[in-house]
Amino acid sequence: MKKYNIFFDGYWRDVKKNKLPECEGIYLVYRCIYNEKKKNVSLKEIIYIGQTDNIHDRIINHERYEDFKNELKYNEQLCYSYTPIKIAEDRDVIENALIFMQKTKLNDKLKDKYIYSDAIFIFEGKCTLLNVKSFKLSSNMTNGQRITTIENITDF
Repeated sequence: MKKYNIFFDGYWRDVKKNKLPECEGIYLVYRCIYNEKKKNVSLKEIIYIGQTDNIHDRIINHERYEDFKNELKYNEQLCYSYTPIKIAEDRDVIENALIFMQKTKLNDKLKDKYIYSDAIFIFEGKCTLLNVKSFKLSSNMTNGQRITTIENITDF
């Protein structure tokens, strides 16, 4: 069984998104409130999870940007975190696991199914608001239906 250790870096406010790196990976889009005095963000909700072969260009030119902005409430702004993942197949697996576990508002696909091999996922770093940060997903076919089992992991 494959084990994924994922470390997120962040957080970049929308006004600083041009500083995001040009690397392959997975990104989280948050609603947040920026505190000018403390120079920090208060994260409110993960609204979208995506993957790309260039984090910087994808965020700068995202076709769902207006949808992201439409989710903002008074005094909120967008904020991003990312994790570099070079292998495209790994990005597919990790993105599916995250969307399946988070059921983010603006992700249309993969909320209701995990379609890859059994795996263990451990998320660390700047990934506040993830529902679960370490878990195992197992899928089995039962009566022609794919059933996914979720197991929280405390020892890793």
